[in-house]
Amino acid sequence: MRWLVIILLFQCLSTDGSRSHLFSFKAKKYIVVIAHRGNHTDVPENTLEAYQRAIDCGADYVEVDVRMTKDKQIIVMHNATVDKMTNGSGAIKDLGFDEIKKLRIKNQKNDGKIYLIPSFKEVLELCRGKIKIYLDFKDGDVEKAFNLIKKHEMQNDVAVYINSEKLYDEWNKIAPELPLISSIPSKVSFEEIGNFLQIKKINIVDNVYESSTVKFLHKRNIKVWLDVESDDESPEVWQKALNLNIDGLQTDHPEQLIQYLISKKLR
Repeated sequence: MRWLVIILLFQCLSTDGSRSHLFSFKAKKYIVVIAHRGNHTDVPENTLEAYQRAIDCGADYVEVDVRMTKDKQIIVMHNATVDKMTNGSGAIKDLGFDEIKKLRIKNQKNDGKIYLIPSFKEVLELCRGKIKIYLDFKDGDVEKAFNLIKKHEMQNDVAVYINSEKLYDEWNKIAPELPLISSIPSKVSFEEIGNFLQIKKINIVDNVYESSTVKFLHKRNIKVWLDVESDDESPEVWQKALNLNIDGLQTDHPEQLIQYLISKKLR
């Protein structure tokens, strides 16, 4: 069933040349670094502190997971409930914004600091002019989200990850200039992919692990940003991905990855 959903999503994705503004870097070969939920080695993920650390270490993008509260405010949280990350409980869609802002994020480091769930507005204010946003749009009001992006003048600094046909349709209608990120099914031939791309295209793919597929996508001006964040993330994992000639890496260790890329003259 999941494979069929991915197929249907891939068939409906589209783009045009107006979305290429996020990919103009100075270096001949420049690997984009995306800080997965911020630079959260020493602070909780998806917090302003984690995003600030991503800025400080020089990451190109920070991944931001957003959801909508009961009273239609956009906040930052990966999970659909607050149970795992905070001292509260309940689904975000059933909690009001004021309730969300009173919660405390669990501090695994016990450093005595208090961490709060940020609003999308707070994240945009922090990131503007400092770092681009890889927006993992879990759910919510697309028009409201895009209006916030425009208000903070970040419409040239956001790429959106989408995981449903409904969200694609909404983003493509309301913000057709924003680049879109998605996955492609692994058991589809080049001919089938090519047929899809004659009608519909995406800007960035995150799940390609064969160099021949990377080349195929590059010829169609589609970037490949691989997710390498995992418990066993290491230079060996990074190099394996780099050997595919990909364009970006999403990582739990942006600072170390940047230093590694510098040593390889890829930044």
